[in-house]
Amino acid sequence: MCRRSSRWTALSLLAVSLLAVCPRVPAQQSSTDLMEMSLEDLMKVEVTTIGKKPQKAAQMPAAVTVITQEDIRRSGATNIPEALRLVPGVEVAQVDDTIWAISIRGYNNRSADKLLVMIDGRTVYSPIYTNVFWDVQDTLLEDIERIEVIRGPGATLWGANAVHGVINIITKNAAETQGGLLTSTAGNYNHSIDEGRYGGKAGHGGYYRIFGKYFRRGNLNDAGQADGTGPFEQMRGGFRSDWNLDHANDLTVQGDIYDGGSPQNVVRSHLTPPYETIQVADRVSAGGGNLLARWRHRYAGGSESSLQVFYDNVRHPDLVLGQSQNMLDFDFQHHLSLGTRQDLLWGGGFRTTQEHTSGSWEVSLHPADHTLKLFSSFLQDDVTLLPRKLILTAGFRLEHDCVTGFEVQPTARLLWEANRRQSLWMAVSRAVRTPGLFEMAGTANVEPFADQNGTTNVVVLRPTINPHAEELIAYEFGYRVQASQQISFDLATFKHRYHHAEGATAGVPEFVPQPSPHIEIPYYQGFPYHGGAYGFELEGTYVPGKLWKLTGSYSWLRSKVKSSLPPDEVVNLIPLEQNPQHQFQLHSEFSLPHGLELGQHLYYVASLRDPVQPIASYLRADLRVGWQAGEHMEFSAAGQNLLQPRHFEFPTSFDYVLGGEVTRSVYGKVTWKF
Repeated sequence: MCRRSSRWTALSLLAVSLLAVCPRVPAQQSSTDLMEMSLEDLMKVEVTTIGKKPQKAAQMPAAVTVITQEDIRRSGATNIPEALRLVPGVEVAQVDDTIWAISIRGYNNRSADKLLVMIDGRTVYSPIYTNVFWDVQDTLLEDIERIEVIRGPGATLWGANAVHGVINIITKNAAETQGGLLTSTAGNYNHSIDEGRYGGKAGHGGYYRIFGKYFRRGNLNDAGQADGTGPFEQMRGGFRSDWNLDHANDLTVQGDIYDGGSPQNVVRSHLTPPYETIQVADRVSAGGGNLLARWRHRYAGGSESSLQVFYDNVRHPDLVLGQSQNMLDFDFQHHLSLGTRQDLLWGGGFRTTQEHTSGSWEVSLHPADHTLKLFSSFLQDDVTLLPRKLILTAGFRLEHDCVTGFEVQPTARLLWEANRRQSLWMAVSRAVRTPGLFEMAGTANVEPFADQNGTTNVVVLRPTINPHAEELIAYEFGYRVQASQQISFDLATFKHRYHHAEGATAGVPEFVPQPSPHIEIPYYQGFPYHGGAYGFELEGTYVPGKLWKLTGSYSWLRSKVKSSLPPDEVVNLIPLEQNPQHQFQLHSEFSLPHGLELGQHLYYVASLRDPVQPIASYLRADLRVGWQAGEHMEFSAAGQNLLQPRHFEFPTSFDYVLGGEVTRSVYGKVTWKF
């Protein structure tokens, strides 16, 4: 009762502060503009992810949200996953210090495998689980120009794993980061975040920047109990250079390198009586680096082509399953106009990945080393059926990998601009997720137990016998309206049909003499499920002037999968109930006199119906106060998760990693530009 009382008391204070500040901020009293652009200008922000070419966000036949640099700065986010909380329909849950469960439109998990994430067009994922290691996806937040989030399939242009959506993190051109930047952040959870950057000019038409970053964060250990393994620390350094070689050619070269250590709490089992499970606390290190080069050429007729090459090295050890990865990727695309009504984009690519693993009794891959190769090509055409009224976008992607062979991923999208302020769009797409290495070669021994006869039994998850790509057929419909100069709404609805969804089927138990006599109860990884999901995302923006911006969103999701096999012969590896049915958020941003800023952020996430570890719904409030002390100096203070001291955000009942509770945190930050 006391916790609920304090929660609503804090919420009431937050609402009162918002209402109290609002009437005291006349536009003529401040020289600081909250919005550099009007609402109509915001609707014209260009997005590149959905079409691999600049397009106005309001004219895209897809559900798209753009997080700008200003959004990130004013949100108080200290890392990329926190910034993604701003996007409607994106499920963001912190599992422990280094692990995040992030997905779009369902199937969330610490190894969420239906979401494609890129940094400047460079794909970042692990081919073992086809997931993202969010702890090593980092850069200076001040260097991010925008984050483009596409909710819904993007497989036609970006390939397998772009099933539920695409997140593209785009950093600024080096010409936009000239001079120096120093920031320092300190708080009770973010102990220290120190960043430095310097940009300059290199010869004629060339610009560069170099940066370094160090952070030290607290330990969200299990149930708040100290384990003595220390905080999460990481160091990172890198560069970016952009060159205008001549009137027709541009070149970008960038890269970074990182290394760090983090605590990890895992549960390990004994194969002999009394079958006790023990909690092991240790410290693991992760490191790696990447290098990217992108050349763009503009032809005399107005078309252009680009060639991108990147190399990525990841070293991600683990107490249960360690892995190291080397990836080399080539991507070419050509954009041209065919007359006045057709806009064509085509291209292809090749990727090779070498993966090495070091397993344990609990989890292992056989063999430990793998080499994967992926070939792809795509074609997409934008056809103007009625000038400035009706546009058809159609295309397909053809991929070949060593697991499932050829896969075709088509899409058709239709955009109708009813007038300058209203547009309707609809789409139908097919997207696939190819099996990861763990499904092809992984074995996991689940906690041993003794049956009624005293015999040791072990449930074993074994590799798939019949590899098959998971398939999604998605139907989408959207409506956008700028109701006035101050108000806009964006509605996206969807219906998903899944075929060959991930699960496991029962095998025949067998006696195993080593390392200690026991009976294995096997379950084979496979794709026995089918089903569907449907829902919608509604977001709105209210900008009454240059001093106040109010945004909010609500998303609703309903999903269900089933199998034709009896319930005792199949196991759902990723329960869809691990996704909140309701999510709501409200963001209020003020620019006050004398360079002051006030940001208030409210998040509601519904409960997760995990059968072993249900997660209660939670209400989160963040508050940020900033002061622009002149052109070169900024001070800010922020509080996160202010409504409760700590809470769980995601279950780990079917995982060997013990989750931690997200805590209330406060920090102060200083930024100096020179």
